[in-house]
Amino acid sequence: MKTLCLHGAGTSGDIFSVQTAGLRAKLNTEEHQFDFINAPHSWHAGPGVGPFFDGPYYAWFEKQTAVDVKGAIEVLLKHMRAQCSPYDTVLCFSQGCNVLSSLILYHQMDYPGNPLPFRSAIFICGGIPPYVLNTWIAVQERARLVAEQNVRQLRETSAEFADKIEAMMVSGVRQSMWDRPTAIWDGKNRVKSPSWTMPPLDPADVYGLDLSALSSSLQINIPTVHVYGHKDPKGGLFTTMEVAMRYHALTVSLRTSRVQYDG
Repeated sequence: MKTLCLHGAGTSGDIFSVQTAGLRAKLNTEEHQFDFINAPHSWHAGPGVGPFFDGPYYAWFEKQTAVDVKGAIEVLLKHMRAQCSPYDTVLCFSQGCNVLSSLILYHQMDYPGNPLPFRSAIFICGGIPPYVLNTWIAVQERARLVAEQNVRQLRETSAEFADKIEAMMVSGVRQSMWDRPTAIWDGKNRVKSPSWTMPPLDPADVYGLDLSALSSSLQINIPTVHVYGHKDPKGGLFTTMEVAMRYHALTVSLRTSRVQYDG
């Protein structure tokens, strides 16, 4: 089985290889091939990455625009087309998920009926960005505010975690990374809970998005797996909008699986 691996922003293919070592150790190396590639743009270390890994670090795109994501898609497609055979699956994390999910939808809209250069996908804590989804459906103001607020929350929380990690490395004293509840901004209120669980959602109002009448072209129609953590510091963004969109509207339900973990 041949797997392409796409890292998140502020890491690299080598770092993602280390981060997935536990998973790959459980698989037969003679039956599985993993290709770790670097994103095209030099970047700063991602949250909590610098204390553990030396650079260089990379990002798939520098600005959060559909144009920049399309540029990343072209880089990815060039690599995929250079392969002798299609990838069986693509394993992606965070910003890597942004690029892959966008690639799938652009492909399905522009080349309906043509096969993708991979057969399945595994998304870890990420999905289709609202500014790319806006290419096909209206993203209302409330949905934009949810995304923007939760990105700010992610950066604040990640900075706190990075400070804790550096303090632990200096002192050698372990600190709890989860000493306060996960906070999620739902567009109206800041909601706190010990751990996050997907709430019942109205397709006509998924945190400000009306997904009740999506075209079948906007449903990811290859087999997918979606992984997220109950206490993921990215919970605000990914679990309110991107995860909700993927699980409830943007995937064909009979071809997708969801994995939750307690971290």
